Amino acid sequence: MQKYIIQTCLFLSMFLMVTQSYAQNNKVVIPVSGACGMCQERIETTAKNVVGVVNAKYDLEKQSLTVETQNIFQKSDLVNALLSVGHDADGKKASDDIYDNLHSCCKYRDEVHTEDDGHDHSEHDGHDHGSDETLKGVVFEKLESGVMQPIIGANIVWLGETGGTVSDMKGNFDIPFSKKSKSLIVSYVGYSPDTLVVEKPGFVNIVISAPNLLDAVTITSKKRTTEISYIETVKVHNISSKELLKAACCNLAESFDTTPAVDASMTDAITGTRKIEMLGLAGPYVQITRENIPDVRGLAALQGLSFTPGAWVEGMQLNMGAGSVVNGFESITGQINVELRKPCHSEKFHLNAYASQAARLELNHFAKQEINENWSTATLLHVSSRNQRRDHNDDGFLDMPLGKQFGFINRWKWTNGEGQEGQIGAKISFMDNLSGQTSFRLNESDRTKV
Repeated sequence: MQKYIIQTCLFLSMFLMVTQSYAQNNKVVIPVSGACGMCQERIETTAKNVVGVVNAKYDLEKQSLTVETQNIFQKSDLVNALLSVGHDADGKKASDDIYDNLHSCCKYRDEVHTEDDGHDHSEHDGHDHGSDETLKGVVFEKLESGVMQPIIGANIVWLGETGGTVSDMKGNFDIPFSKKSKSLIVSYVGYSPDTLVVEKPGFVNIVISAPNLLDAVTITSKKRTTEISYIETVKVHNISSKELLKAACCNLAESFDTTPAVDASMTDAITGTRKIEMLGLAGPYVQITRENIPDVRGLAALQGLSFTPGAWVEGMQLNMGAGSVVNGFESITGQINVELRKPCHSEKFHLNAYASQAARLELNHFAKQEINENWSTATLLHVSSRNQRRDHNDDGFLDMPLGKQFGFINRWKWTNGEGQEGQIGAKISFMDNLSGQTSFRLNESDRTKV
């Protein structure tokens, strides 16, 4: 029994020694000719299929193949396998028939040169047999996967000289050798330029560094103050609040001075209010809405534009001609929609004061507050007055009406963050104007006298 145990132990120890010897990996490096990333993939795949090869890595720039092998590996099997797929390896040349069947970008041998006698003088030995005054090569980029990919359109030029060349569809280039400069500059858009020292004509493989990729790209643009949407089916002029800053606009009637779509030059000499015209027709034929809610209509058509101070306006949309039926049938000549400052979009606090030599005083105020994640509120206030009698032309009539105006809006907005929202608010407007003769006093002058 003891004899069998000893024999078994000896057998196991010999088996472990043989297994360890087979499992031990060695590195073997052999020269292999290739020209592109497709060649690299073909060479590595072929090498990995050879018996005894554990891993294979091909360096296109150095034209060398490094394989990790086991003891059962035979170098001749690897060389023959590479020759069978058209790649010269370890000093041996692949068959011309197999080489000719390679893809055009995989042609790593020299170009064929023919003389007038019609005979082929190419050696196909992997060395450059071009002119002694020419430098040839291929420009590559190294991908993250390690594959070498030819670069199309890379710029190649000698330092300090004009001219140069660019790489073709396969990354190849051909440039006359410079006797003055030994520095060759290779550059490509988005890649780090590279400078090589070349001492003599021949063939070179150039690998330029990949670009520094950004995690994100931010594109900014300056939005126009007046725009026309090319997406909407109705032609609409979008006027932002920045357009209103181009001219003094104390109220909505004065907000169209820089907008050619609306004519606001018609002035009522008696009341001092402005009337707008669109497509040649007066204001009553233009539908004026406030955030798509009918606002200035009926008896308020003449004075209604003065009820909206310019400091309240966030933007406007103008539609000339009969447009959408969404807002009603009243828009014979067009629509004007006014957007007021919002409880959720606008700045938190705004205060505006105005005074003129015509004795006009005005104060505008806006404030918003977020109550919680669902509710927000905004308050808009307007106070103005003109209490000085002005008669610069001495005709006995007031140049501008006397008056006072008060406007107040309190609005609330609710949203649940899931697409549902609603608004509620209140608006108060008060206006009292007095015009006519400078000597007229309300409740004092005798109105029976002519």
